[in-house]
Amino acid sequence: MAQNPPSYRNAVSNYVRALNENGVQVQQILLYGSHARKEAQADSDIDIIVLSESFAGKNLLERLQILGLARRNVPEPVQAYGFTPHEVQRRELSAFWEEIVENEAIPITNEVLP
Repeated sequence: MAQNPPSYRNAVSNYVRALNENGVQVQQILLYGSHARKEAQADSDIDIIVLSESFAGKNLLERLQILGLARRNVPEPVQAYGFTPHEVQRRELSAFWEEIVENEAIPITNEVLP
């Protein structure tokens, strides 16, 4: 029998707090993947999209470095990708990310922001 996965809320709240401490002002958090589909297992990672103006002018590697620094202090398996709100609104994402944002991701900002 599969174990119930731990709640993603505390993990994402801790991650957002770590981002804030590193100077990233989070506008929105979108949950996708197994947790969004309510199919998560005990060993499932927590897939999120972080929307922040702090990512403006930064390339993918720079964004991943910023997100990775915040993850160092969060023991839960959070897997984050970052975009600006403008990129999402103007549909400036790859087809892969457009599909996730449009059809799978659910906003959880009010559940996890301090």
